[in-house]
Amino acid sequence: MADSQRCYAVGKLVLLGGTLADIGQDDARLAIANPETAPYGRAAMEVLSRADGNRINDDQLVRGSSVLQAYQFWVSGGTEQALVAASLAGDDGVTVPPQWHTPIEQHAILLTQEHKQAMAFLSFLQSGQAAATIMDAGYRACS
Repeated sequence: MADSQRCYAVGKLVLLGGTLADIGQDDARLAIANPETAPYGRAAMEVLSRADGNRINDDQLVRGSSVLQAYQFWVSGGTEQALVAASLAGDDGVTVPPQWHTPIEQHAILLTQEHKQAMAFLSFLQSGQAAATIMDAGYRACS
């Protein structure tokens, strides 16, 4: 089943509530997803640990259980900033350069090839129509 796993999108990380130079400034609280369980949280920690990046102290960091909860912290005003998925932020936020963190790849995996509809859907994910929809939703193409 070598062709049963495919990357169909790469997530984009965005900062809400300021510019990339603003991260951690003026004791602003920053929401991120839990880096132990959420890929967007791991990517956020990589951004925060960059040698040329701003330092943020642990008191400023608010960890949500998921990237959605981190987004909700920002939307509700619980934090001044958030590092979240572009797919949640829509047109808001500043895109974090992709080289600042490990790619957040989204994969589809087919567990059995016995279902023709599942195989067709996996093929559809690689189509131009699906790619356009995925990119419009805030993702990048797989490399």
